[in-house]
Amino acid sequence: MRHKVVLAFSLSLLAFFVSSSPNLFGQDAGDSSENPAEATTPEEVVTPTGERIIYIPFKDLDGAFQNPESNVVLPYAEFKAMLEVWKKHQKEPASPAAIITSSDYVVKIDGEVARITATLKIKVLGKSWVWQIVDFGEAAVGKISGDNVLARGLGEGRYELFFDSPGDKTVTIEMAVPVSQSPDGRRFVFNTPPVAVSTLDVTVPKKDQAIKVTPTIIELDTAEMDATTEEEVTHLRANIGSTKTVTIQWHPETSLKPEMNLLSSVTNHTLVTLEDGLIHTDAYLNFEILRGSMSECRIVVPKDHRILDVTASARIKNWETTEAEGNQIVQIEFLSAVEKPVTVEVHTERKLENGQFDVAGWTQGSAAMGIHAMDAVRESGQLAIRHSPDVNLTIAEQQGVVRIESGNVDARLKGSNALTYKFYSPELALKLNAKPVEPRLMIGHQIVLTFQDDELQVSNTLQYNVERAGIFELKLALPEDLTVDNVQSPQMKEYNVDNDKNELTVTLNERTQGAIQLVIRSHRELTEDETSQALPLIEPLGAERETGTIFVYAKDAIEVITDQDGLEGAQPLPANQGRTGAVSLNSAWSFSRRPLAISVRTKRKPTRLSAQVGTTVDVQPELTQIQTQLDYLIEYSGVDTFRFEVPESISNEIQIETSPGDQASAPIKQRTASDPVDGWVIWTIETQREVLGRQRFIITYDVTESGGETPAEEDADTDADEPPADAPSGAQNSLTVQLIRPLGQVNDAGETTNDLANVQGELLVKKERSLSISAEANGGEIELIDLRELKTLPQSGTLAYRYFNANPNDRPTFKLTQARHDIQEVVSTVISRGLVEIVSGEDAEATYRCRFNVKSTERQRLLVHLPVNLEVLGTFLNDREVKLEKAEVLDSESLGPDWTPFWVNVARTESSEESFLLTFQFLWRVNPPLGESTFGRGRISLPLPVIGDGESSVAQELKVVVWVPEKYSLVGDPNNFNLKKVHNSNSVLIGEQASRRTDRLDKWVQQGKRFPGGVAQFPTDGRVPYIYTNLGGAQKIKVMWWNRVTMTLIVSIAIALIGWVLLRTSWENKLGMLLIAAFAAALYGLSDSHALSQGLHAARYGLLLLIGLWVVHGLFNLVRSFSSKSVTVAPTAIGAVPAASVEPTSPTESQTTTPEKPEDNAETENSTDPPGSD
Repeated sequence: MRHKVVLAFSLSLLAFFVSSSPNLFGQDAGDSSENPAEATTPEEVVTPTGERIIYIPFKDLDGAFQNPESNVVLPYAEFKAMLEVWKKHQKEPASPAAIITSSDYVVKIDGEVARITATLKIKVLGKSWVWQIVDFGEAAVGKISGDNVLARGLGEGRYELFFDSPGDKTVTIEMAVPVSQSPDGRRFVFNTPPVAVSTLDVTVPKKDQAIKVTPTIIELDTAEMDATTEEEVTHLRANIGSTKTVTIQWHPETSLKPEMNLLSSVTNHTLVTLEDGLIHTDAYLNFEILRGSMSECRIVVPKDHRILDVTASARIKNWETTEAEGNQIVQIEFLSAVEKPVTVEVHTERKLENGQFDVAGWTQGSAAMGIHAMDAVRESGQLAIRHSPDVNLTIAEQQGVVRIESGNVDARLKGSNALTYKFYSPELALKLNAKPVEPRLMIGHQIVLTFQDDELQVSNTLQYNVERAGIFELKLALPEDLTVDNVQSPQMKEYNVDNDKNELTVTLNERTQGAIQLVIRSHRELTEDETSQALPLIEPLGAERETGTIFVYAKDAIEVITDQDGLEGAQPLPANQGRTGAVSLNSAWSFSRRPLAISVRTKRKPTRLSAQVGTTVDVQPELTQIQTQLDYLIEYSGVDTFRFEVPESISNEIQIETSPGDQASAPIKQRTASDPVDGWVIWTIETQREVLGRQRFIITYDVTESGGETPAEEDADTDADEPPADAPSGAQNSLTVQLIRPLGQVNDAGETTNDLANVQGELLVKKERSLSISAEANGGEIELIDLRELKTLPQSGTLAYRYFNANPNDRPTFKLTQARHDIQEVVSTVISRGLVEIVSGEDAEATYRCRFNVKSTERQRLLVHLPVNLEVLGTFLNDREVKLEKAEVLDSESLGPDWTPFWVNVARTESSEESFLLTFQFLWRVNPPLGESTFGRGRISLPLPVIGDGESSVAQELKVVVWVPEKYSLVGDPNNFNLKKVHNSNSVLIGEQASRRTDRLDKWVQQGKRFPGGVAQFPTDGRVPYIYTNLGGAQKIKVMWWNRVTMTLIVSIAIALIGWVLLRTSWENKLGMLLIAAFAAALYGLSDSHALSQGLHAARYGLLLLIGLWVVHGLFNLVRSFSSKSVTVAPTAIGAVPAASVEPTSPTESQTTTPEKPEDNAETENSTDPPGSD
């Protein structure tokens, strides 16, 4: 029905849209009159079912829905049907016909049946014959009576009551319900119709019965009714709420039950926990009522327990504690007597004292040791003991308990238990002994003692491993006179030093267990006397085991001697000659027990002084520079005065200074020269501070060849023979040099107090490359050595010497003789590798890309010659673009009219010894171009870039790659170039093909140099490369080219003609000609294997045709020869000419002469072979 209404409404809505507006389905009136052809008229469609569908243009659909003044036109029948549906839905809901205003139920128990009389007050509101439905469930209805009421059963306990007239009606219904028996008493259930006011009157036989009604009731007073009733019954009258089901249950009251004594059994689960210095006891007592009911219970608790809480699974009214017989008695009173099992929980605590304590057990009349139930016929249970890790627990006494597995305990006792027991009687004894777990300290100890100049420094590194229990502080015993400088530890909070007790206390952030690292730094003043003294060794207190090592370091100036008499508890270790900074390892010890003592004596070593002398003689054409590097090595004790002697002739010319940038050497404070003695002057140098270690001085002076008399002529210490002014090139000069001699220390009286312990010297001779020198060394045990044996001076020069003697009576000297040579010109530019790539085609324009790996002494610009009339695309120095500048050079330096000189900017920051990559890319017109020839072959000359002027530069290796179209082939080796070929086993016979591998050329020429990324495009598509190699460089390359197609036609046709000419010759001639040709080709291939390969490639079709002609011709002749032998000659009328009469004059004639045939065209017996047969 609803679908039909919706469909009708939809059709009505569509009709409404159709008639809503004339503008809905087309243009407005003005537009329609102007353009009638464009007006839109709605189209009406009638479906087979009779429905009319009107289509509305989509563009006007929005206007139809939004126009509130639109109309709907629909048939009247449809409108009437829709109106009826609307009216039906507009009817008000019907009012109830009858209402049950009250109900009264009178219940009497008659044996096993409950008889119920229900009186219903009903208000009939409707007219005649109004019905009311009631539901009584499983109750059996015996009688229904009332004011003109009829009843009809509906099934399942439901009844329908009919009334003929309105008004108040009273209906009485009698019914019966069976009574059931249960452990809780007797009961029955019946259904009732929900009524606002209901009254229930229940009468149960026998007195003092407890009646319970569900749902909740409000009892009414029944005193008057009970007074008038003489029968022994129990009466209940009450109001019940609106409900559908009533349950009535009754049983005799408790007072009527027989009096019996309480009988209970207890299961005791006790958990004892030891932690934080307390003993926590949790007892779970499960009371099982075996007989009677329990309204209260008593529990015994030891007197020293503090009760924290008492709870139970039943509601507790009150609990209190009293003392009796040295125990605490907990009296628990329940809110009502309980008959079902109930669990009581008691929680106590007491202080944990060191020593023994009782866990459980109680005997009637004695002090309780644990928590137990009183007045129980039987008690059994389980015990669980657990403790914290810092408590050590042992069993002192055990009686009346049995050890069980931890997994067998009650769920409330499960956990990390240490001991678990079960017992069957409270008369038990279990005593435990609890002691706090003492921390166990395992220590690894490393002691480092360092003897400095004025104090003994001590560093202690302790690795604690705390086991069993955590600790809050560390204590260490300190030796006397030891001052603590610093204490470090990640876990440390603070430290305190007690000087009275000589004890160090380190307080930690928290209680710590596990690894603890502690570092202590301290010192003690060092006395000057050499008496024995004990090493200050810190001792950690409370350690169960301590192992460690002791390392004694000392400065080189201090000697530490161990006193064997004062050695206790230490074992020596092998002392490797370790060194840390300015101190070295003196001794090493290990220990694993206390007491520990090591006694030592200290002794200061005297200053040890040694020297190293390094003299460099740099010989120049006009000047000889002499520089001496004097190194003093001071050990054990510092000094601030240094002495050395120099020849008197150079004393006023020397310059003395420290090495620049040398931080180890002390600055010079004063320089003093003594009076000359025996031609030597002693210089004394004072530094600004004492030096321990190395002190370096640089002493320099110069010796010239001109300027009048030399010092050598005056003092004979140095000789320099100056050549005359007009001496020719190559004249010799000589120079004698005496070396500087280091000295030891002296006192104010001039007496030697500290002589040099060791003197080593080295001499290095350098020269300018235009000079030739020779030297002669004498005295001081000086010897000639290889440059690589130098240790103080650089290992580069001409000559090297070494000496070890500084005796004043045998001083080392050497005589140097020099000669000057003419200057020889050398090349300034070397092109180690060059790669020129040329891409050529038929358009006469070739693209060049040239890369050269250059090493040049030119620092600013470099001369290059490039082909004339070129178009430059780019010039690069490494990956940096540079510009070309035309150069004006002399005709002698020009290479000719085919090249143009340019300057290239080669300014760079790298050294001249480092090579650089020079790249050119340009266009150049080839004349004549490739392919311009009549017979398909020719030569093209390609000029190459030249670095330098050809005299001051040299090219070592040059590779040229020429790219030509695939239709052309470059043949042979050009002058001064070798084509790169692919070798194979048949190269002698068929020649060698040109190699096409160009992928490795970039790395070959660049050698790791940076290549410009912005080089112009270098197209090689559709072209094949030919790689040529040259040693020594070249200015141009002239290559021969072939047009593959043209040369193939010419050569192949020529060979085919030769084969045709030799077709009629014998096989001996043919094969002989082939062998001669193959031999000649092999000989030519020895000089140019690539030309041989290209020639064979061009002749391949001709050779195939030649061989094919010869083979086919030979096969046909062979067939004819067999055919002629099988022919039988027949007799003829005309006498045949005898074969003997035909005498060929020569073999050639016999092959070419054809005998005349008879007139009848018959074949003769002596017919010859066809021409050309063998």
